[in-house]
Amino acid sequence: MASGSFFLRTPTDEPAGTANNGNDTNGVWFGLPGMPPTADFNLPTLPAGWVYEGWVVGDAGALSTGTFTDFSSTDSGNGFSGTQNNAGPPVPGEDFFNNLPMGESLPFSVVGRNVVITVEPVPDNSPAPFTLKPLAAIAGSDTAPNSQSFNNNVVNSFPTGTVSK
Repeated sequence: MASGSFFLRTPTDEPAGTANNGNDTNGVWFGLPGMPPTADFNLPTLPAGWVYEGWVVGDAGALSTGTFTDFSSTDSGNGFSGTQNNAGPPVPGEDFFNNLPMGESLPFSVVGRNVVITVEPVPDNSPAPFTLKPLAAIAGSDTAPNSQSFNNNVVNSFPTGTVSK
């Protein structure tokens, strides 16, 4: 029953109290775009040793938006966000303005790219997405205040197994 929403917006390059600057396709945030944005995941609470991680698949590979266990607060990452000292909304996500890896170019639009939520082990010994990907979608061109749904619940493809004596 995994589900959730995301929206395209770039709050980290807007000085506090200013209007939208028209580049909202350069950021993705996980939840519903109200004021303030709110969480919108139907995912289980993970046991110790696991976290969720958001990703956008770029031209040179997957770009992490950060790890999180709480759907209603910021995540662990902001490596690509803007420089206005605005941490962004109280939900996981990322703007893509700075420090992009080699092979990616600016402006970096999320439109048409895979947006993915993975389940990652802790500690995580790889910078790549882990194999468990409960939610994935191709980002459309709608920006906030519209949200987009993860239309690909892939939990049924998770590996399973049994142990017997």
